[in-house]
Amino acid sequence: MKDPTLTARCQQAFIKASAHYRQFFDHTGPTKAAPTDEAAFYNALYCLRIIGSTTELGGTLRWTRTKCTEPDGTFRIRAGGPMNNRSVYFKGWVAYGAHLAEAYDLSFASATALAAWQDQATGGLPSIEPGRGRVPTVTDVNATSLGILAFLVSGHLEQAIAAGKCLCQLVAQQPRPRDKFYCYLSLADGRLLTEPPASLQATNDIYNAAAEPAGEIDRYTFCVTHEAEVNAYAVLSMALAALTLLHRRTKNPELEKAALAIAGFLKAAGAKLWDTGQTSKTLWGIALLNESHPAKALEQMIERIADGICAKQQPDGGWKSPLFQGTYEEMPPWLRMAYTGDMLIALHAFLTIYAVE
Repeated sequence: MKDPTLTARCQQAFIKASAHYRQFFDHTGPTKAAPTDEAAFYNALYCLRIIGSTTELGGTLRWTRTKCTEPDGTFRIRAGGPMNNRSVYFKGWVAYGAHLAEAYDLSFASATALAAWQDQATGGLPSIEPGRGRVPTVTDVNATSLGILAFLVSGHLEQAIAAGKCLCQLVAQQPRPRDKFYCYLSLADGRLLTEPPASLQATNDIYNAAAEPAGEIDRYTFCVTHEAEVNAYAVLSMALAALTLLHRRTKNPELEKAALAIAGFLKAAGAKLWDTGQTSKTLWGIALLNESHPAKALEQMIERIADGICAKQQPDGGWKSPLFQGTYEEMPPWLRMAYTGDMLIALHAFLTIYAVE
């Protein structure tokens, strides 16, 4: 039986976080962000839907359609911005959120664009979209995972299956699967990248508004390792969700095997996972996996992550990102909003997937 006290704490944290999140929106859409912050709204459609903010969701859909949609139907991520190397991941999130918000014009157009960008050899989604002088050379965990989710909701099952095979190959190639998780494959030969490129040595802090434009490989998502002082475990959250949901659709055992391998890496982190890691959406992926493949170890991770989320919530309803080098008060508005959204996704998963008897 699930702990009713923890469930009640999560419910209160979700209510408080929802109120905090709503202040960043009104009937016109986002209210507290500069144009350069647009990428931070990648999961806003999903978050506004799960907290039931109908007015704010309607405004954000209009804002997305009129202000932030490219000619190909995808969400705009500024090419010169520090988040450009996560652009396909962000675009996939908007496609997924738009579909669940019944904005099918946005979701189908975006999914069609993603399908056109899918690498035919590996099945992966490129980290950056091609065109405007950009020639993708790598695929990564996040972009491919969101491709799977967007493909599943929009009916592109063949493309989702191909992307799932790519994630399975990425997991299978991990040289130290209990200690480190490398997140990029070469599109040229499907090889796992384990040596960081020289570009990662340059200063590129996405939390700094003055950051230089990003290289193709993101410094925060190249490799997740237990050795790091602060660990971005959330990088693997969407792979857990995508693999599990695709397994439910196809019953391919290799997909569940890959998801369990990722969960095994997270379990090896021990207390780091919930004490100092940026875990956020990881709870969603683990909850989905546990629903399909119940295990005491998964339940322990879910409950300890949820407990940590509740304990670390700020008085105003937000959270400090462990990756932000500064105080909570120094976090820019876009980051407060985006990180609160991640926590809402985690708490929503706990309440609607795990805590349901």
